[in-house]
Amino acid sequence: MNRLSIKDSLDLLIPNSRDEITRLDKKKRKPIRSPLKIPSLNPEEKFTNKNFYNPVEGEVVEDKKIEVEEKPKVEKVEEEEEPEKVEEFKSPHTPTRFKIETPRRPTNKFTNVEEISKLDLYERLKDKRYTLLKYLVDDRENLIYVVCFDPNGQIIFLEVKENDKISLEEKNIIRVTRDSGEVILDAFRSSIIEKMMLEVKGVVFYDGQSYFFSLHKDDGSIENIKYDIVENKDNKKLILSETYTVISLEELESETNFIVNSTKENYQLIQQQQQLVTENTIDNLITSVNNLLKNLKRFTNIHNKYIDNLIHDWGVLAICSTDYYNKYGEGKLTQDEKDTYDKISVNMFARFQAFNKQLLMVNKLNNIIPEIDKSSNIINKISEDLDSSNLQLADKIIDMEDLNITI
Repeated sequence: MNRLSIKDSLDLLIPNSRDEITRLDKKKRKPIRSPLKIPSLNPEEKFTNKNFYNPVEGEVVEDKKIEVEEKPKVEKVEEEEEPEKVEEFKSPHTPTRFKIETPRRPTNKFTNVEEISKLDLYERLKDKRYTLLKYLVDDRENLIYVVCFDPNGQIIFLEVKENDKISLEEKNIIRVTRDSGEVILDAFRSSIIEKMMLEVKGVVFYDGQSYFFSLHKDDGSIENIKYDIVENKDNKKLILSETYTVISLEELESETNFIVNSTKENYQLIQQQQQLVTENTIDNLITSVNNLLKNLKRFTNIHNKYIDNLIHDWGVLAICSTDYYNKYGEGKLTQDEKDTYDKISVNMFARFQAFNKQLLMVNKLNNIIPEIDKSSNIINKISEDLDSSNLQLADKIIDMEDLNITI
């Protein structure tokens, strides 16, 4: 049996109200706005899709433009909270300021291998225009790697041998301990390892808590070694590991120019992979925002339609209720009309209850607004930092006094 609409059902019950119900039904052609404030999008962001799928009725309906109302300015009694600052991360092996170590004479030639072997590690690196930054020392007090600043302005990890002695400055030591646990390679690390040049010793990944070395062996295989940083155990892990090139002191001294060029080329490969990861992150961010906008658009259309139908049904039932109430007041209400009047009252209550229920449901969305604002603030902060850095560096030669390093 086909179900009749509210209008048709009530038309059979109270024919006298037919004209009034028809008038109200025609008025419904113009959507009735709910007194509930509906979330609106940025006025600059207009939805371009002409239609969307209505999951409730399984049909395609036209978009409703999202109207934007200007909010009146209200003076706040409480102080506004400052936007959350983006946490700045500083690696233990990259000091903010350091002195570039170079020979005093600009025309200085590289010392030959026989003579340089008589120098200590500091002077040997200085001869090649490498600046010592940090020392990686294991739990047996052995110096295993030296972090350097190379002539191309890059950070490199230099593998040293046990007989390479040097007086260590306590403040520049990074103490590490060998981790014998299972080595896990993520997609980013695996990709870097596959692409790293054979001409370099290897690469090292820093994740905020440990160093993960992937080194070429003489037989062509890759050896993976992990060192945990003793003083950084409480640090948070990085989402993406910082990546650096590893070279050996022996190769640097015997093939200086070749190693410098190989290091530069290896960093170009690393940067290409890092750029792919960055682009993927931005694509994922855009996808998530687009999904949010689509869901918000769909929610707004469904919500508006739901409210319009509730208010319309309420209005139709109210007309019928008025007729019956007038009869009741005159003492002319029959038993059949009483039963019909009871049904009308119950149906009006159902709409009243549904309206209040949706009001509570929609207001739960207030809980996610701070998270959305927080995300927006983070994006804006990063955008401002990138834009400021671009203005300082793009197509410019920076004077030494403007950099965070000294010479």
